[in-house]
Amino acid sequence: MKREINILICCCNGSVKDAVKIPLPQQEGVRYVISHQCFSPEILSACARYVADEPVLKRPDVIYAAYIGKGISQNRNHFLGMLGDFLANAGEGKAGGVYEGKSAPDAAAEQICVLADDDVTYTPEYLDNIRKGFDSLPDADLIRFRIDTPEGDPPFKSYEPESFEYHKVPVSGPGYLSSVEICFKWKPVEAKRLRFDEDFGLGSAVYSLGGEEAVFVSDCLAAGLRAFYCPLPIVLHEYMSSGKVRKSVAKAENMLAVAERCCGKYSKEAWIARLRVFQRSILCGIPRSGISQK
Repeated sequence: MKREINILICCCNGSVKDAVKIPLPQQEGVRYVISHQCFSPEILSACARYVADEPVLKRPDVIYAAYIGKGISQNRNHFLGMLGDFLANAGEGKAGGVYEGKSAPDAAAEQICVLADDDVTYTPEYLDNIRKGFDSLPDADLIRFRIDTPEGDPPFKSYEPESFEYHKVPVSGPGYLSSVEICFKWKPVEAKRLRFDEDFGLGSAVYSLGGEEAVFVSDCLAAGLRAFYCPLPIVLHEYMSSGKVRKSVAKAENMLAVAERCCGKYSKEAWIARLRVFQRSILCGIPRSGISQK
């Protein structure tokens, strides 16, 4: 089956300067969708002057749109909306504006979405691995792949050597999901109207210390989609990341909310998460702020 790959890149405010510097290999059947979130009209105006002359944004395989908002999950939902509008309209000449001069989608191709950030690197080999993964797991609607690290860095995580199917989302430990590991088929996700829960993730007003990836995959499983792990690497990322630097009580409480959301309030995973909150509270010598914010 012919597949088109859509690399969905989130950036926020001035980090658009990093996003447009990511190596974006030009390859047939690959497009890059950059969703640029700005917190205010003033920031949007300032960034517009910067991106106006960026050569990469003029490429036919790069779609860019900026908007005013806040939160990584909201940003990911924005680019899912961008992609849906593009797939529906770009090939029929209805869209114009942001899609002008962009390569039209192949109506017969299966559309694959790849979650990306503004601090990663892709290569033609990594893009080929995405196709190989879906070829090897034809029943998969969503696949979690591996992250490579630069030479000299330790492995990003401890990964399993063989493919397997997920029946429950891991909410802690080395199996915990990172966004840039996740690829999914557009059609089944859109058919179920699945989106990221905007209560979770960086910039959220509720649980702002992560977990949106696990919640999204959990929602996919609950909707009847099938998710697998594939041991092929699809992206290069430095070992240190935002998910590795927070070991606070607040982070533990955030991940308790993730465990409750994905597995249920009375699940084994939620009780383990409560114990972790208690342990970190004791170690930090501060009172708990509560086991849940909702």
